Amino acid sequence: MEILYMLFFGVINFLIYYYLVGGLRINRKIIISLIISLIIFLLVQILYLNEFYLINKIFYDLLFYSFLIILNHYSFEALILFFIGSEEKIKDAPVDKKRLVFIINIMRHIIIYLMIFAYQINSIFNI
Repeated sequence: MEILYMLFFGVINFLIYYYLVGGLRINRKIIISLIISLIIFLLVQILYLNEFYLINKIFYDLLFYSFLIILNHYSFEALILFFIGSEEKIKDAPVDKKRLVFIINIMRHIIIYLMIFAYQINSIFNI
């Protein structure tokens, strides 16, 4: 059962990454099938599985962490705009500010996703 929950949260985090970051070329049918499977799993969790394995309160908390990725993405975007000013100015910015933007982008595109997914996996296995 843990594998299904890991897949569920992994797919949600991937779809959020796909929507926010872009840059990935994936067939539209695959994206639609992933969304439909997430909706089906969500309904099954709410209606049936909450009594057997993962109660809805914990499930909603873990789901909330997935949506915190969106908040983190835009807060890091605001941080970049605060330090640089606009996206056009990044190319003309000094080297130290370019490094800062590079580090912020690594944090918001990689590290935050991995940390939240690791927390979700840890929470699933420690129930």
